[in-house]
Amino acid sequence: MFTLDESHKGPSSGLYSLDKRERNRVVVDRGPPPLHTIPLMRFVVAVLIVPMGLASCSEDPPIEPNPISCEAAVQEQVRRLSAFEYTRALSDLIGVQFDEDLLPATSVSTTFATAEDALGSSSLLVDGQFDASAAAADAVVATLEAGKGASLLGCETSEPACVDDFIDRFGKEAFRRPVVAEEHERLRALYDELAPGEGTNVALATLVQAIILSPRFGFHVEERTSSGVVDGWSIASRMSFFLWSSAPDEELLAAAEANTLADPSVRDEQARRMLKDPRARENVVRFFRELLDLDHLASVTPLAEEYPQWTETLRAELYEETDRFVETTVFEQNGTFADLLTSRWVEAGPELSALYGIASSSNELPPERAGMLTRAGFLATKSHAVQPSPVFRGLAVINRFYCLEIAPPPPDVPDVVADVE
Repeated sequence: MFTLDESHKGPSSGLYSLDKRERNRVVVDRGPPPLHTIPLMRFVVAVLIVPMGLASCSEDPPIEPNPISCEAAVQEQVRRLSAFEYTRALSDLIGVQFDEDLLPATSVSTTFATAEDALGSSSLLVDGQFDASAAAADAVVATLEAGKGASLLGCETSEPACVDDFIDRFGKEAFRRPVVAEEHERLRALYDELAPGEGTNVALATLVQAIILSPRFGFHVEERTSSGVVDGWSIASRMSFFLWSSAPDEELLAAAEANTLADPSVRDEQARRMLKDPRARENVVRFFRELLDLDHLASVTPLAEEYPQWTETLRAELYEETDRFVETTVFEQNGTFADLLTSRWVEAGPELSALYGIASSSNELPPERAGMLTRAGFLATKSHAVQPSPVFRGLAVINRFYCLEIAPPPPDVPDVVADVE
């Protein structure tokens, strides 16, 4: 189940379609290196500093073969936050940890939780969002009753302007753009209606619930300037959800308000700052978990007679080993995508080390194993209960790394006989 006889090579890719002036500014008349040889940290920063908006709609002809359409570039985008993005942003806003299981899965993607086919909506999801907002309101009440309101509100409720300031500050953080006058008036009216009878704490908690229930929190909405370029608030959201799966922090919102994020050098500086945040590490690890379908490990049940070494401890070590390999390669070794496909570096627990046939203190896999596609975690998710499945593994590489779909076999193809060697 955990063996793979042939090594895999990572796919290579061409340059993104940038206009000629931007390409020349970056590569200075030299041929670009293949993307799989660029350190992943540098590649992530480069993705965020390319022109936002009309990247290829200049007077220069776009670089072939896949020019960005100017018509497509000016379309506004609206995307629902995934369950993880929603609860991560909520946790960062309230200062209390919320689990993504708080929101029900309304649809499932075969690849990523943020893929379009995973972001459907339903009455079940709406109920889940209401429950999440109620949980946030309860957390606010608990914080206020514990005498810690100043850390959440940023002011004392006894101050005359505190409620208005809180609406503007918290609303801006939740909506990822300033609260407009009409929104402020409605929220203030809600507070004024509740405070006399229910008390300040309940009124403030209800304000938070109303803000969280707004589509402006639950959806990522990109807005553009009159010239069709993505505005600073939308750039800030792009960056924060790309790197953190969460809402922009105070510093990034300040840059958006100052309208400086249109400058690639400012985006570069902000991206490098954000990559030092622990949320960036967690987000990269999560990305590769989804890429490798590693969460499927939870349902892997090998036949005990064939694989007596399988234990719950081993299952946990499979998760930990792949996560640690990705995090170390990307953040500590400044590795490339090619390194993720070829490196033999490992940090495995005792049971997994025994499975690999190495000492538990060893940091090197045997020669037949290299990169994340030969790690036991990935191979286990693409196996039958009794034997390996080269077909499952090949399809995973084709679907997830080459973004290709293989059509199902014709209905007249006979089943493979199970006992054929």
